[in-house]
Amino acid sequence: MASFINREAIFALFLLVMNTGYFLETLNMPRPFQLGEPGPAFLPMLLSGIMFIAAGRILVGALGGIRTDDGERFSVRPLILAALTIGFILAFEPAGYWIATLAYTFAVAVLFSLEEKTTPLKVAALSAAVSVGVTVIGYLLFVTLFDLYLPEGNW
Repeated sequence: MASFINREAIFALFLLVMNTGYFLETLNMPRPFQLGEPGPAFLPMLLSGIMFIAAGRILVGALGGIRTDDGERFSVRPLILAALTIGFILAFEPAGYWIATLAYTFAVAVLFSLEEKTTPLKVAALSAAVSVGVTVIGYLLFVTLFDLYLPEGNW
């Protein structure tokens, strides 16, 4: 059986662990735009988000190209989708419907667009359009049709 972990994957996991600690420390700072200004946590949170994306790309690239002994391609897509869903569930109350749903649907759209032979700009644009459409339609369904409360977040 082929080894699923290589140096790139170990490096990406190391970055994810270190960045998680860094991000958790930013949560002890005042929230960005809480007082109308970006504040001291804005740039660290932004950089941490970029690092999560970069490390995730490295991890997907490192694991996505591995083949097992029987020639089947090992896919991490189901694992990533499960992690995104867990993240969405955990972020729904504190971040609110709009931010959590936009981020989740954007990430899922990007995940399913990665195998298309297109430019990253087109993937980002299409994913953004899909995420905005799904989020707005979901809001309209839940609030106007079902008259349900959606969380606004702890901002």
